[in-house]
Amino acid sequence: MLPHVIGTMEEVARRNVTWEQIVEHTDVVLAFGGMALKNSRVASGGISRHVERDAMRSAAARGCRFVSISPIRSDLPDEAAFEWLAPVPNTDTAMMLGLVHQIVSDGAHDRSFLARCCDGWETFEDYLLGRGDGVPKSCAWAAPICGLPERQLVDLARSLVGKRVLVVVAHSLQRAEHGEQPVWMGAVLAAALGQLGLPGGGYNYALGTLAHYGKRNNAVPAAALPQGTNGIQAFIPVARISDMLLHP
Repeated sequence: MLPHVIGTMEEVARRNVTWEQIVEHTDVVLAFGGMALKNSRVASGGISRHVERDAMRSAAARGCRFVSISPIRSDLPDEAAFEWLAPVPNTDTAMMLGLVHQIVSDGAHDRSFLARCCDGWETFEDYLLGRGDGVPKSCAWAAPICGLPERQLVDLARSLVGKRVLVVVAHSLQRAEHGEQPVWMGAVLAAALGQLGLPGGGYNYALGTLAHYGKRNNAVPAAALPQGTNGIQAFIPVARISDMLLHP
């Protein structure tokens, strides 16, 4: 579904907002699931230079505000000088709904962007405002679900308006039942703010998860030698290695 809704995985994750853009342009990074440096230590094929820590330090020094929304404090490094919110795990979607509800209730959502670049906002807004089920997805509704104070959610939502905001969702959010919901809802939050497509703003899936993500892309890729074909066709998923050894 991804290419039909927002773009290919390559565009949404790897060829998206760069760390250089964050350093120069971003006012707020909302990191759902954090951006743990241990995750960006690796990348397929290796990586020449790790830039994440220095980029966060430089962005924070310029005044970029990092907000880590994760049960684990170490999911952002100290260099980011971040604010830490620890909602109940797996309640990120409810929190995002509350933020968008507040923005819409204040009339601060980017109506022009939604009309010009998005499809289906009216249907979503009916759900958001509770027109069908009688349950507005407000900060008051989200607070007891998330285990965070309503006032904190309201203040966070209002602090995003008029800022260059980057919404990031980590792989970990998707690794759960109904894990697709926060991935889609993060894009809706960014759309409501009208930030998609702006340098250092919008929505980025899994930035900080792999060292490849957030890097500039060369207009002309480097040449590579042919890699051939693996002669072994049979394989077993790495998650089943223990089963294979214990019960051959």
